Amino acid sequence: MAKQQILDLENGATLVYQKQESFNGYSFVIGFRSGAQLDGKHEGLSHLLEHLLFRSPKEDLTRNILDNILRYSINQNAFTSEEMICVDFSCVDKNVGIALENCMNMITNREFTVEQIEQEVAVVKQEINLHKDAVKKAVITSMSQ
Repeated sequence: MAKQQILDLENGATLVYQKQESFNGYSFVIGFRSGAQLDGKHEGLSHLLEHLLFRSPKEDLTRNILDNILRYSINQNAFTSEEMICVDFSCVDKNVGIALENCMNMITNREFTVEQIEQEVAVVKQEINLHKDAVKKAVITSMSQ
């Protein structure tokens, strides 16, 4: 197995990548120190930013990002932890350039409409409530056994 490479980027992000022999490609994670721990009184802010990575008021940019994921077999996702917002993706060797370009389109020079932000705020609130409900159920189940 190839060794992970870690690069600290000038913008404060961290890029981790690794050659994947199993499918002759690469896996990447780009992380930003802006996780849930830093949300303060704005619970869900980092999660909201993660959701907005896949949105753009410019339909052609959103369509281009999604088309590239499908056309070039890029496995792309985003997630939020307590300390970071991350974009992770993997692709075959020949598509590394387009995958990196696609990722950069997701995380640079972004702007959003008020409607898009409101839509994603509603989704994030729902996900937070589902997560809280899941924890409550787990505690109740655990205590009743």
